[in-house]
Amino acid sequence: MSDLASIIAALRDGKPLPPKTRAKPAPKAKPATPPPLSVAKAYAQKRTGYVTWKALAKIVEIQPQECSCCGTTTEAVRGEYYKLENGQAHAVWLRPEGYEIEAQEALPIEITWAEPRTVSACASCARSGADLLFTIETARNQFELPF
Repeated sequence: MSDLASIIAALRDGKPLPPKTRAKPAPKAKPATPPPLSVAKAYAQKRTGYVTWKALAKIVEIQPQECSCCGTTTEAVRGEYYKLENGQAHAVWLRPEGYEIEAQEALPIEITWAEPRTVSACASCARSGADLLFTIETARNQFELPF
């Protein structure tokens, strides 16, 4: 914009006002690209939509298995998981992988029990081969349709 004296002089002389000079806008700065996420954080973001998860405990899930061959019940570990919490989402995620979880050995261990499951043969029956062929045939027949 011109100064006030040049505007007054132009008005007295009957000349048009000098054009306004505009300052060129400063070029916009490119937004900084965030640093790449670690493998665990990228995986968490892909699976859950959230990056930050806090490890609460290690969960060991035990499932009783009832053998239809010999009738015994054997308890087996069905799975081991890390219990992770996201405060922002108010969510808990059970993840079997333990990478990038710090102080895993210091996490408390929680034991959970799954519903009992009937299996065709337990490990003892499978090793001995006792009635295994009959059990496998019976199990196969259960999946056949009656018509």
